[in-house]
Amino acid sequence: MSRIECSHPRPIRPLVSSRLLSRMSLPLHHSTTTASHNTTSVCIVLAEPVLFLAGMTAAEYCDRGPVMLRGRLIFTLRKAAKIRSVTLSFRGRSSTVWLEGVPPNKTAYSETLKLVSHLWTFFDARNPVPDSQQSPLLDPNASAHLRGFRLFPPGIYAYPFELPLPTALPETIECARGHVRYSLEAIVERPGAFRSNLTAHTDVLLIRNPIEGNLESSEPIAVSRNWDDQLYYDIAISGKAFPIGALIPIAIKLTPLAKVHVHKIKVVITEVIDYYCRNGTIHRAEPPVSLTLYEQSSPSSSSNLLHHIDSWNAGSTEFEWQVPLPACVDKSHPLHCDTTYRNIKVHHTIRIILRLSRTHELDSSKRRHFEISVDSPVHLLSCRCTPVNTDPPAYNKQHISAKDTVPPCPCQNSIPPCKLEYRPMHLLRQPSNAPPAFDADTTPPELTPPPGYDTIASDSQQLGSFEVERADDDGDLGRRHSYLRYRSERGGSLDMSRLYPSAHSLV
Repeated sequence: MSRIECSHPRPIRPLVSSRLLSRMSLPLHHSTTTASHNTTSVCIVLAEPVLFLAGMTAAEYCDRGPVMLRGRLIFTLRKAAKIRSVTLSFRGRSSTVWLEGVPPNKTAYSETLKLVSHLWTFFDARNPVPDSQQSPLLDPNASAHLRGFRLFPPGIYAYPFELPLPTALPETIECARGHVRYSLEAIVERPGAFRSNLTAHTDVLLIRNPIEGNLESSEPIAVSRNWDDQLYYDIAISGKAFPIGALIPIAIKLTPLAKVHVHKIKVVITEVIDYYCRNGTIHRAEPPVSLTLYEQSSPSSSSNLLHHIDSWNAGSTEFEWQVPLPACVDKSHPLHCDTTYRNIKVHHTIRIILRLSRTHELDSSKRRHFEISVDSPVHLLSCRCTPVNTDPPAYNKQHISAKDTVPPCPCQNSIPPCKLEYRPMHLLRQPSNAPPAFDADTTPPELTPPPGYDTIASDSQQLGSFEVERADDDGDLGRRHSYLRYRSERGGSLDMSRLYPSAHSLV
């Protein structure tokens, strides 16, 4: 296998020889971008398709460790070629656009900020190489930095790269009047006026997700209120952060306190986007966008969603829904993720609207209509913030096949919400407090009274005496000692005066 050296810390050598190059293709994983020209091609392969930045607030991600951007720059040559340099650059930029003036003389202004920049120089023929690292494939009489290029033999060259990225960086954002983008660009420079350079480009996705074990985002939203002594309602939302395209479990319990009618229940999500420019001196707020996620209405204007409202034993009515969020591929109802960037702020609010009516105070034949609105802030995460992507892989997973690779966007292969089977939340259900039937009771065993005081152990019943002969120290074998025998019955008492012989009997 041919081998050449360069100024990169590791020697540049083809991974596959030219004989095998025509019979195989290099497997690429995850996101990659390839630029080819005749017999030369270059591509960027990322180790991870996306990078997750943990923490939704500055207090959460300030103390977190960096995330690692890793990958390989793969350079393929089917014929020997002259190469001047091989470089890879990583850039992160934010752009904001705003309008000034009065129509029709409005002027659009833009502000672009550089967030991060890094350059890898894998090979540069213009930098001299020490004599100890000279390649035998090159002419020893001609230096590469004087010629301005180096002859690369055919093969596949891989340049690994890695870069730690702080979690305080803004996540990738795509909005109508602003964006935050990160990209990798590889350039293979070739000498000669009629030879164009090879350029490969790929985007790097940075996604913000809650930290592991964040209880605030997993705690349910619970609201319990009494409306004008007419209706008592309980609303529970299972969580405060949901990925785009996911299902939001919602439970509602309505308890009528009077003859009130509920005509419609609607779930709406509202998105507000604020843009800031020139260190916050210019602020533009987009009009709020409201999207109806779910709606349930009564069959007619005179009907009621509450059950048995006219009976004497009218009780509570409960509703449980799995409300779907629009997927990112649904362009008719676009939703953006919540952001932490100071120049582009996106936040969402979920609203539950109850439309009801009650009898008019002055005219019983008429009804007055009211609307109850309950708002609560929620976080919308990227559709890629799923346990499949954020959780570590299982230890018992021996083989990862091609079908296990995470798709570019889970929304593209998601199942329609109507086909998903779910279990009820039971957030508002309580067990019955009705007592059991009388014949269902089992009689407990009879209690055994304690023994009487006179029947506890006595000398005649519990203890017996026996006599044995033993030799004392003085050799008197005729002396008798009295010992006690403890009977097996419980509650006996011992007479210590009988356990050992008295002092005068041992004399």
